[in-house]
Amino acid sequence: MTSSFLKKTLLALSIFLALPAFAASGDDPYWSWFLNDSYSLVTSPQDADAEWWTKAAVTVGGGLFFYGVDEEIREFIGNNHSSAVESVLNVGETFGNGLYILPAMGLTAGYAALYDDSYLLDTMKLSFEAVVLSAAAVQFVKLTLHRHRPNKDDGAYRWDGPDYLDSSNDSFPSGHSAAAFSLATVISKRYGDKNPWVSPIAYGLATLTPLQRMYDDKHWASDVWVASAFGYFLGEALVDYHTDGEGVSVLPVITEDGPMLTLKWTF
Repeated sequence: MTSSFLKKTLLALSIFLALPAFAASGDDPYWSWFLNDSYSLVTSPQDADAEWWTKAAVTVGGGLFFYGVDEEIREFIGNNHSSAVESVLNVGETFGNGLYILPAMGLTAGYAALYDDSYLLDTMKLSFEAVVLSAAAVQFVKLTLHRHRPNKDDGAYRWDGPDYLDSSNDSFPSGHSAAAFSLATVISKRYGDKNPWVSPIAYGLATLTPLQRMYDDKHWASDVWVASAFGYFLGEALVDYHTDGEGVSVLPVITEDGPMLTLKWTF
């Protein structure tokens, strides 16, 4: 068996074992979180306040800045490699890699369900949702834009455009970075006020991920900036959706006419 096969088998097994735990708590079925929260995320600009637009402007502005200096940053990093830096940054690759973080979340969710820790279980459910939704959004953008990776050595400004059957040339944005920051943000918002070390550790690990992706010549600086910001805002929004207790939920019900969906509006 190859190492890749073993990793994928472990990932599938961990998620499978965790599914009962993910569905074990809460009034709303877990699948409805994905539906309701995706709708809220997509429609959020129409109700956005000044803070939302400020964050969006900073993200876009930062992305444009890094886009203009992508080549220079790649050259600087390439000229400053060392084994010590590489060993530290490799931790970042692990923190943003679904083959490692998804099984870890699954096992933690199983532990939380076994010991009836509903707060930890909900944190893992939010973390799992954040990583899955960020991966779906990132993959859609990747296949829509098809930016060439830096290790192809054909420049920072090669974009092939939409091709949803081709997974090559998928540099923008960075999936590892989005996953790392979405996970770190959920953990920070859920536990940061309980322990002052949680947020620095979570964001410290998350920051290693985009740095490692650039160091390994897999992504441009603008790729990881946009993805990290997206992951942060996604994680923040998901926790807020499930803290405020407001909004519209879609729930399944069984009626005399058969299974139907109903809307629940909490305010």
